[in-house]
Amino acid sequence: MLVREWVVGAVGAALAVTTLLRGRLPSYDLTDFEVLYIILVLLVVVKGLERADVFSNVAAFLRSGRLLSFQLVVATALLSMAVTNDVALFVAVPVTTALETDGGDLLVILETLAANAGSALSPIGNPQNLFIYWFYRLHALEFVRAIAPFTAVCLGAILLTSLAIPAPPASRIPTRTSRLTPSGGAYLAFLALFALAILKIVPLWVGAAPLLYAALFDRGTLRVDYALLLIFACIFGLTDNVLALAPTTVGGGRRTFWYAAFGSQVLSNVPAAVFMADFTPSWKPLLWGVSVGGFGSLIASLANLIAYRLYRDHTRSPRAFLLKLHAAGYLAFAVGCVAYLVLQ
Repeated sequence: MLVREWVVGAVGAALAVTTLLRGRLPSYDLTDFEVLYIILVLLVVVKGLERADVFSNVAAFLRSGRLLSFQLVVATALLSMAVTNDVALFVAVPVTTALETDGGDLLVILETLAANAGSALSPIGNPQNLFIYWFYRLHALEFVRAIAPFTAVCLGAILLTSLAIPAPPASRIPTRTSRLTPSGGAYLAFLALFALAILKIVPLWVGAAPLLYAALFDRGTLRVDYALLLIFACIFGLTDNVLALAPTTVGGGRRTFWYAAFGSQVLSNVPAAVFMADFTPSWKPLLWGVSVGGFGSLIASLANLIAYRLYRDHTRSPRAFLLKLHAAGYLAFAVGCVAYLVLQ
């Protein structure tokens, strides 16, 4: 949360300064408002699923066994493709903390890496994917084909590593027998319907349905992360100002990739994607760059920060865990960079 607040403050200050230098307010186009609307709807739907214990019940299907670590990493990756890497970790990390295993630190780290690698494959897997997919007016198959090699290489390496983690002697995963509530069923239906809207199969206005449902019957679901929306709104305006003050492009190909990958280490990959989109027509290197850039530093992806904060109170040495998280993250970053150079 502190990182998000810092990002909001930084981009807000930059927006104010560039607006003063420009001497006029920034302009926003229809695409900007569409992206903000899409993110808001997804935030509300995911919040509704959390409140209805849908994710907890999904986690209850997991059982102990020799391949439990592998199953948890796979489940995290698959879940991240559907409901974002952040939400996937909110489910996976608490389940992992309930296990008696000496490899708990490594398992949480692998789940974090898997959430970043898995979510990259889906247009709705994370905010930066959603932005790139919508901003460049891409088709779903086109998007998946472009980033599939990254997910195949990085996620494959992560899954192989997970096989080396010993199984816990016993599982403490709680058994949940509660049935799907009407609210949970409604939000699942909303998620499926809005996924069709994002894939441009049904009109985008269908997103009004979960917003209206939440406002009438489940107002607590409207308490979502509005800071993320504010970050996007500020960066949309900031890029407009920067383009007006210093019209330029970053070029295409590898230059775009390197700017995005290393920019994500200090900005986080969501602001990096939004900021660079107006400076380059090369969406594939940008997509690869912010996907690889999600590995590495604690703030490279907000999913990294979420995993650390969820697990730090359950490890004997938070500092050692943080060092391991960074070491594994930068190793994955290096693998992603090599994969780009070889495959693209």
